[in-house]
Amino acid sequence: LDRLTAADYRDGSDEMERMLVQGTPSGGRDKAVAEATSRWEDAYWASLPEDAHQIITGPRPALYSCFNQADLLISDVSSVVSD
Repeated sequence: LDRLTAADYRDGSDEMERMLVQGTPSGGRDKAVAEATSRWEDAYWASLPEDAHQIITGPRPALYSCFNQADLLISDVSSVVSD
């Protein structure tokens, strides 16, 4: 997964260019990235006790993957839980 999601910047790229390409898999890798991410998240969640509180401090799993695992999610009146 890390290999598939590593950004491929051209030599001499500036911060703005790197920001634009960092989240987009290049070379038709989007399907492979989606499959690898799904397998990684399935394995990650399966490795944890179901009833234990989890604190995520790294880039994975993604925010919406955490939402999908939650038994209860409390939001304010806007219902925009990612804010």
